[in-house]
Amino acid sequence: MREIRAIMKKEFIEILRDKRNLYMILISPFILLIIFGYVVSLDLRKVETAYFCEKETKYVREFISSLTSFGFFISKGFFERGKIFEEIKKGNLKMGIIFGKENKEILFLIDGSYGLSSSVIIGYLSKYFQSRKGNSFEIKVIYLFNPSLKTKNYTVPGVFAVLILILTSILTAISFGIEKERKTIETFMISPVKSYKIIIGKISPYGIIVFNIGIFLILLSKLIFKIPFKGNIFLLLILFLFYIIAGLGIGMLVSLISKSQREAMLQTFLIIFPFILLSGIFFPVESMSEFFRILTNYFNPVTHFLICVRSILLKGANFKEIYPSFLFLIIFSFSIFSISYFIISKEFRRK
Repeated sequence: MREIRAIMKKEFIEILRDKRNLYMILISPFILLIIFGYVVSLDLRKVETAYFCEKETKYVREFISSLTSFGFFISKGFFERGKIFEEIKKGNLKMGIIFGKENKEILFLIDGSYGLSSSVIIGYLSKYFQSRKGNSFEIKVIYLFNPSLKTKNYTVPGVFAVLILILTSILTAISFGIEKERKTIETFMISPVKSYKIIIGKISPYGIIVFNIGIFLILLSKLIFKIPFKGNIFLLLILFLFYIIAGLGIGMLVSLISKSQREAMLQTFLIIFPFILLSGIFFPVESMSEFFRILTNYFNPVTHFLICVRSILLKGANFKEIYPSFLFLIIFSFSIFSISYFIISKEFRRK
């Protein structure tokens, strides 16, 4: 028993000595608890809705007022019929409502590319009309871009996002972690080869491998899962390229705080897991609290990659229709990669 206590004491000392392990043990559970508590929800907030009617009447105004007072929908105003479709395609609207000539005929256009969100919206609408039993409506619902609401049509693009980010970031982080573990990183540092050549030479193979894996995933999704492919293949490949650069940058950044391949793997998962959880892959972004919606819309590359890839595949969107998310991904990719490269190359020069 004395030996066991001695070994246990030694392990506790090791745990307390290693600040990284202490962080993962004590801090990360609380961070994940907060994220799960605010993210894991199916209650949508602020479902952007626009309307079209040939003639605005008192009935239409009352209907819109009662619908928005229901607590789930926010009015974006009256649009032209064609404009509603365009805005849904761009992702600026989740739902459009078109009133018939008699205003008792109502057509609901819902963005079906988000799958789970579409089902929740229908649930809210059903609850709303149940509360208005005294009215008779002729209602028709059309799910745009995914008429049958097939789950695989919006989950498979999510798999693209997860796999590419995990592969690029972990492989890059482990690559540098192995060098540190074997002490061979010092050989690079004292070699006459320029630091940028060393860095590019080390990370390029992983970028090339993952890019080809991405092409393979596209082919598999089309041949096996019959995922619609309505967009431009070259635009999708360019999107993959910038997303891979972002993953490489994250991996390089993780390698700076890791001393071994094991530590690099653990640190990478700890960093990218919140990115994935907050991206909208598993739970609608609209269901998150205001703070986490801002966080994911302005700082999460997975969210914007997912918006772009779903729009290209399911909606046939062009660059003009997805440029806000595409532009964010470009800026994030170059920023994270440049920061990581600058710090690593500085370390090389310092040595």
